[in-house]
Amino acid sequence: MSAKPTNSAQNTHWGKVSLALCAGLFVSMQVGKLGPAIPVLRDDLGLSMVDAGYALSIFTLLAIFLAVPLGAFSTFFGRRSIIVLGILSVMIGTLGSTVITQPWMFLVLRALEGFGFIAIAVNIPAFITHLAAPQDRTRALGVWSIYMPTGMAFALLVSTPFLTQIGWRGLWIVMFLLAIPLLIGLWWALEEPSAQQTREPPAVARMVANSYRAPGLLMVGACFGVYTFQWVTIMQWLPSFLNEEVGLSLEHAIYFTAAVVFMNGPGCYVGVRFAARGVRSSSLIVIGAVTMAVLTFAIFGAGVPPLMRLILCMIYSFIGGFIPANLFLLVPQYAPDLRHVSIGNGILMQGSAVGQTLGAPIVAALVTQAGGDWDVAIWPMLVMSGCVFLLGFFGFRRSNL
Repeated sequence: MSAKPTNSAQNTHWGKVSLALCAGLFVSMQVGKLGPAIPVLRDDLGLSMVDAGYALSIFTLLAIFLAVPLGAFSTFFGRRSIIVLGILSVMIGTLGSTVITQPWMFLVLRALEGFGFIAIAVNIPAFITHLAAPQDRTRALGVWSIYMPTGMAFALLVSTPFLTQIGWRGLWIVMFLLAIPLLIGLWWALEEPSAQQTREPPAVARMVANSYRAPGLLMVGACFGVYTFQWVTIMQWLPSFLNEEVGLSLEHAIYFTAAVVFMNGPGCYVGVRFAARGVRSSSLIVIGAVTMAVLTFAIFGAGVPPLMRLILCMIYSFIGGFIPANLFLLVPQYAPDLRHVSIGNGILMQGSAVGQTLGAPIVAALVTQAGGDWDVAIWPMLVMSGCVFLLGFFGFRRSNL
């Protein structure tokens, strides 16, 4: 494995790290806001079920193809430029959506939001690595690791009352307004580390090739993919379970699902705190994998009371958070140097997107073939847990991490 990257920061800029986290929370809210709005969008814009499926999955599909290129572009154009472009893309997408009337226009603007989401998610962690002093880097990246579940859960919680009061167009305008101070703050606060930038396209291409040749970064991407496969399956199953078996309304099912999603955030932070206290990331990843495997039997097994299943889902999400949090920590460790961190984060995000893309249809096909019996979801979930365990125990542990 390559030597750990060095950092020029002598003192951690916690204010700037907090601003970077706000950027992550903001773009993850763009993911969470859509689900509750789908019924309203179908009525207002005439979205078909296929259109709705594309709208829900377009961020993931774009991430497969754009995550690594956007990480590479940042080394050529500068990370701050790509991050600001990402915020502007989300702003144009959200504001533009409020004046359109055709489904295809909504999908195009949703794709623009997706571009912005990926630009932020890939490049902010590299900036945090630069902003944090070496002794604080683990804690700073740990703070970042909560961005996705926390922002998604918050959007799920607030979207329903906002949709009731001001409609989906009003909600999109609120998102646009939130982006304005964020854009100004990011432009002012983030300084481009010139030593991490290159203006030579062949050099950028070599950096991408070197990143894909780094076994550690490939393991991180693969591990995130098989973890995401499991976590997304639980989130896909939970609303229908709460609605059909517990008898909750869809609105209340969304609230409970948001609570389960939210639990992943504190789990990420606790996992990083353990790492900061000297526990190996590989050990924490193994703990997460074993816990998720054991709880899979209880969650999908027969005879478990509904309330207990919900509690187990929260524990599943919490302990599962150990895995993504520590994968974020491993990217700078496996990257050849700091210039490769954005590309490494792109590989991580690419793996996550592949896991999401494959997980939902594979599990849905198995459940459909079994006549709607979700018990069959146990087996692909256990296979994925086994893959995480093997990567943690035999892959990352060999690197003494």
